[in-house]
Amino acid sequence: MVMDQVINSLKQRFSEHGSLYADLSCLDPRNFAEILKRMPSDALQHLSGLLKKFDDTVTKDQLQTELLDFARKWENFQTTLEDEYNLIFEMEVSDSVSDNIQQPESVELPGNNHRNKCKSCKQM
Repeated sequence: MVMDQVINSLKQRFSEHGSLYADLSCLDPRNFAEILKRMPSDALQHLSGLLKKFDDTVTKDQLQTELLDFARKWENFQTTLEDEYNLIFEMEVSDSVSDNIQQPESVELPGNNHRNKCKSCKQM
């Protein structure tokens, strides 16, 4: 008898907020791959209604668009601090190597002598 009351209480509590829980599950990164394949048409409907009290211009479509954009970029956000430092170090090393490469000196060709002597060519 007590077990039935507990089960009924849980069912009632969670069934009232089922659409909210479904919307919140869309925000879980573990579900991003599925969302990127197919976003349910009513996804984030309940959440957008709750957010209206903070921003009356928010729509379900805006939230869905922003979630899709965020989900596409999620992999880039998952780098660890060590990965970030390694990437920065690699870029710095690459820049310093390219800075240290000596450019070939300009070679004076026989026909270029004119440029050094002609007043109008020196101004160029």
